[in-house]
Amino acid sequence: MTKTIRIGAAGIAMFAALGLSSAASAQETAEAEARAEILNPLTIVADGALDFGRIITDGTGGTASMTSGGVLTCTTVLSLDAGTVPSFEVTGTSGKNVTVTVNTPTLTIGNGGPTPAVDEMEVSGVAASSGTVALAGAPGALGTGTFTLGGLLTVRPNQNPGVYSGDLSVTVDYE
Repeated sequence: MTKTIRIGAAGIAMFAALGLSSAASAQETAEAEARAEILNPLTIVADGALDFGRIITDGTGGTASMTSGGVLTCTTVLSLDAGTVPSFEVTGTSGKNVTVTVNTPTLTIGNGGPTPAVDEMEVSGVAASSGTVALAGAPGALGTGTFTLGGLLTVRPNQNPGVYSGDLSVTVDYE
């Protein structure tokens, strides 16, 4: 009978231990928030051009550098105009920031002539006045922000006369 009592006591102890371990790993619950923020679509409108103005060269070539602030500096060429920079207006959700990416930091502009060596020029170092633009406006309304572009025009020796042009591309996106 002693053996039976011991086995019975061991069985009770084993069931009690199982019950305790079951209580120690009881199910727990946690919560996480689900959320979303709706933003207005971005729009961007360009006004003006990266215009280095009318340039006179003596045939040796040179450069015309236009800052994004609109300051033109020429080396071995003469500009008859002050030139202009394009202004871009971005519209989107007020209080948000957008990043500005210049997709064409270097481009070739041409006059439509048949000889690339004298009928094309390079615009390089195209950069925005700011890499980030804050969209300002009333809370919950549309906000706007602006930026400009500058760059460096390289005039080749014996550049043919004509009007040279090419397209710049920029992209804006919410941060």
